[in-house]
Amino acid sequence: MFTSAAETSGLGADTLGKITAAVVALTVAAVPPKGTANVRDDDATDVLPLRYDPEALARYWSRRPMKMMRRNMVVTSKLAGFFASLLMDWKLGRFEANMPRRAAEIRQIAEDLGPAFIKIAQMLSTRVDVVPEPYIKELQTLQDRVQPFSNDEAFRIMEEGLGRPVATLFDYLTEKPVASASLGQVYRGRLKAAFGGGEVAVKVQRPAVLEGASLDIHIIRRMCKLFSQLPNAHDDMADVLDDWAVRFFQEMDYTQEAYNMMTFKQQMRALQGITVTNVHPEFTSRRVLITEWCQGERLNDAKPEDIRALCSTVLNCYLIQLLETGFLHADPHPGNLLHTPDGKICILDFGLMTEVTEAQRIALVEFIAHLITEDWESVCADLVTLGFVPPGQISPVEAGMVPLMIEIMGKVVQGGGARNLSVAGILAQVEGVSKDYRMIIPPYFALILRAFSTIEGIALKVDPNYAIVQECLPYLSRRLLTDNNPRMREALRQVLYGNKQRLDIDRLQKLINAFGNFTTSAASPADATSTSGSTSASAAANKQYVVNERVKGRPGSAEKPVLNDASKEALRVIFSRDGTYAQELVVDELVAAVDALSREAVGEAFRMVLSSATTIATLQSVEALGPLRAMFMPVPLPMDMLHNMAPSVSLTDDDRMALTTIRSILDMLAPSISHVPGAAAAGRRADW
Repeated sequence: MFTSAAETSGLGADTLGKITAAVVALTVAAVPPKGTANVRDDDATDVLPLRYDPEALARYWSRRPMKMMRRNMVVTSKLAGFFASLLMDWKLGRFEANMPRRAAEIRQIAEDLGPAFIKIAQMLSTRVDVVPEPYIKELQTLQDRVQPFSNDEAFRIMEEGLGRPVATLFDYLTEKPVASASLGQVYRGRLKAAFGGGEVAVKVQRPAVLEGASLDIHIIRRMCKLFSQLPNAHDDMADVLDDWAVRFFQEMDYTQEAYNMMTFKQQMRALQGITVTNVHPEFTSRRVLITEWCQGERLNDAKPEDIRALCSTVLNCYLIQLLETGFLHADPHPGNLLHTPDGKICILDFGLMTEVTEAQRIALVEFIAHLITEDWESVCADLVTLGFVPPGQISPVEAGMVPLMIEIMGKVVQGGGARNLSVAGILAQVEGVSKDYRMIIPPYFALILRAFSTIEGIALKVDPNYAIVQECLPYLSRRLLTDNNPRMREALRQVLYGNKQRLDIDRLQKLINAFGNFTTSAASPADATSTSGSTSASAAANKQYVVNERVKGRPGSAEKPVLNDASKEALRVIFSRDGTYAQELVVDELVAAVDALSREAVGEAFRMVLSSATTIATLQSVEALGPLRAMFMPVPLPMDMLHNMAPSVSLTDDDRMALTTIRSILDMLAPSISHVPGAAAAGRRADW
């Protein structure tokens, strides 16, 4: 539907068939089910369900055949007309030239058709790497600038939900909405002092939104059932819709949103760069929600030099949700992510949430670990664990999927390939494989993809090389190095060892470096207003935050320390008094390296340890004591003595390998030295 002109030559009969099938399905869906014409619609027991139940909806709307037929005809005429226009543009060679016009048409169609269709358009509006720019520009207006409904109707619903006249609760309330979205619109006001005072946002639901949305979902579900009967079509389209509809119905209940908001705020309370406004549950009903007012700009409207760092903060927040709390905010379009004046990200709209089980969270970490190590058989097994393979099918390995995984998922862990592979690209490739081998996208995973693709889409606007898989590494390194869950320990071992017998020092170094780059911190107010950018990568790196306060960093001081905070954090974690699995692996490698040394090489190892930057820094501080040094350390240790302690040795190849391991681990423990004493630099020998 949104194919560029460069790709239209490949559309052919397949695209024509899909467009024709869509029109046919819409036409068939316009005919109400047989046997419903004589059903009375005044049955007292016939009530529109408040929670999603497809069977209950079918019964409800089967009693109203005329309403259903009228709505079917409206939907059919609008969408069929749009598909016909696209087909005509393609036939006449004007597909790309007419994009701005068609984009405006589909935006207006979605807005005219109401909340269910607006929600679909909102999801498309975040995909800058999938949807052409003219469509992006038009559909983005549906995120928080949908045509508002009348103020009189809004105030009526407000008073009905609050159970009191508006004037008795607010000092003032804007006459017009400040934002209008698919399900409701927002007014700005101030509570009276008797009710706590303060600026608030008042969210009011659209009139009859439940009835209209439920009818559209019922119609779309019938379309899905019809589509599933077409050749080569999946038979689970209705199931996917059902999972989405459950959450959509929850979005239409503001009491559920208030609960989600308070739960999320509690879980994210320690994240310095993320904020969530307070909710007023005493003034909240199913159709009215009152929260604190949040001042800020949309994330994608922030300064270009700030967006990338802000996206890293948001991404790490979502990784915490996905892999720790399991309570995921699943509607992060740019209108719901505000950049506040103090440099934080305020997350809005908690109607659409999803829960990720502990088993799924661990499986996701394992999946990423297997990708990093390119263990493709394990990747295939992970697809079963994550729910991509329906029950009863043979395993992907038995089906010969390993070569396909290498071709498709291998791009994720390759340098240049990973930078050019988006979340949507991964999804498209997997869907392509599913034509030959039955695979499905689990509903929970689809919401994860939606959340991460939004973040990726915003970042891609300012950095075409943004690679979200690589951006996940700082959080994942912390998780792997600090979580002693048996499955996490095994995942860490797989990352560090791969298929080798000995630890891969380069991989360990990569984890340590990434460990110090994790941040959910905000820029200070002064930074937020500077012309150089409020949350640059360098500024963010100096403000470390570790989930659940496992370890803490601090901003760099004017007098730089010998070890930066990232190095200290890594030392604290790996060599914690309580012990960690990472500590066990490092110690095992050191012991193995020492065991491998010949007798002649022991002196060289001793000299190397003494000449390490950390040891030198300690000895230099003793030198600085001057005349008092003898009181604390009577044995003279001048710095130049270290160079004379190394015996003349003849090293074997095994010695060189073992010494390289020791040197690499020492360097890993202090990857960033702000002040390296001259003796330390001179003491390093590169000609092993």
